[in-house]
Amino acid sequence: MQAEKLGSAKTDSKGFAEFSNLPYEPAVLQISKGSQITYLPLDPAEANSLTEFDVAGDRSEEDTQFFIYTDRDVWRPGDSIYLDVMINKSSGNLPAGLPLTVSFYNPDNLLLEEKIRPIDLNKNQIYSFSFTTATAAKTGVYRCMVNAGPLKMHKNIRIETIRPNTAETVFTFDNTVDNVIYSDKLSGTLKSQYLTGYAISGAKIFTFAKARKIAIPFPEFKDYNFDRGIFDKTMNFALAEVTTSENGSARVAPSDNLKRLNGVLNVSLDTETSLPGGGTNKEGRSIKVSPFQSYIGALRKPGTGWSGNHLPGENIEIELVNITDRGKLSTAVNTLTCRLEKNIEYWWVDKYRLRSNGMYYQDQYWENIKTESKPINGKTKLNYKGGTLSNGAYRVVIKDERSGHETELYFSVYDGKSSIPGSQPYVIEFDVEKDNYTTGEDIKIKLPEIKGAKALISIERGNKVVHKQWTDMEGGKQNISIKSSQDWFPNVYVHVTMIQPYRQIQNDLPLRMYGVRPVKMDGKSSQLKPRD
Repeated sequence: MQAEKLGSAKTDSKGFAEFSNLPYEPAVLQISKGSQITYLPLDPAEANSLTEFDVAGDRSEEDTQFFIYTDRDVWRPGDSIYLDVMINKSSGNLPAGLPLTVSFYNPDNLLLEEKIRPIDLNKNQIYSFSFTTATAAKTGVYRCMVNAGPLKMHKNIRIETIRPNTAETVFTFDNTVDNVIYSDKLSGTLKSQYLTGYAISGAKIFTFAKARKIAIPFPEFKDYNFDRGIFDKTMNFALAEVTTSENGSARVAPSDNLKRLNGVLNVSLDTETSLPGGGTNKEGRSIKVSPFQSYIGALRKPGTGWSGNHLPGENIEIELVNITDRGKLSTAVNTLTCRLEKNIEYWWVDKYRLRSNGMYYQDQYWENIKTESKPINGKTKLNYKGGTLSNGAYRVVIKDERSGHETELYFSVYDGKSSIPGSQPYVIEFDVEKDNYTTGEDIKIKLPEIKGAKALISIERGNKVVHKQWTDMEGGKQNISIKSSQDWFPNVYVHVTMIQPYRQIQNDLPLRMYGVRPVKMDGKSSQLKPRD
């Protein structure tokens, strides 16, 4: 379809216009007032990035137009597969008689079977389908594709020849305390035995390990950074390839050095055992590993400049903590090496600009400004006096000399006289009074004090906007209160877009700014409670 008009609407007194039941996805929005006309592309690829915000999660069933479910997760060849499609009548507007099509594909993407049923949501919201597989059917992941007009969804169907394990491999790692390994290498012993307890001699065992850094290694210090971007986040390696002795045991030789990842790790172990009499067993487990004797964490006090950065005259204060491998403040005296560097390519710390071409982390794009040694006994502070740093993007690298662990922080110094690079809107920092509310409570939002700006606040959940309003920031108004409702349960997202007047000279902030914060809603009236 090219240049086809899909719908039209007029704005209300608040400037909002709504479109509903559009037959296709719109591509361009035309806005006109009098003789003035402008166009806005509606390409999802051009939307503001949400990578800086906590928007992870799954859409709830209430906001899903289809919900597909089966009686189990795995089938054997020859089994019948029963699949039900539930259609959310409140969120879907499907006309009676519209065909609901379910197509069944094998792992080679060949269509095996297709079934069609007419939809009538006034009579039925659940539609059942059944499919059969041959006893010699290929194992793997099949797919059921569900289509109803413009709505599409799929569900994977796993068909496997299931054979239960008859044996297990028990690992005993060196330097283990309370199921945590305190070592930079994995080593120890393993024992292969049948589930009845008898040892298996001559079993060939192969164990593959995948180490992954834990994002928040120490919950008590969750606001501190304990890592550097130059280090990998994962590492894969073969841990053991051995044959068990007469008593079913074997030695696990020391692994690769896990300090290469520069953090506390979660290591997944996938073990395959080839049994002497034929057949294999596969099993998995995970362990926590702390490879350093101590860790260094850093937290910068936010500045008064844009997005927590600093004006030239401000003192820059960084809190440092030295943590033991058990996650407690260290009581031992230690020495830190602190290195202050300045980016020689860009003066503004823009994650998208610097990371996209690899210059955010690579050392050749950073110039060493100052290196100093600093003693620490649990806690200390690193200070840079105001006025000593010129405009620029800075990186502070801190190394624990006793253990070798490193961390880093980034910040900018900006005097407000130069323009900020880039044409896209910038992230705005705003606060919500608390993270959890009860439905019916007032959600209190605190915005930055930007006199003369306008804030568009929308409350969103799933695939719809449940509340929207404009707020004039006259006199730098900061606090906004919005009453929640029952349909906001179980969570919503507060999306704030701030727009400043063109050519204003009161601050150095961009013309457009935006931010997103999640809010959990406790719908007590909708909770199911058993009777006494």
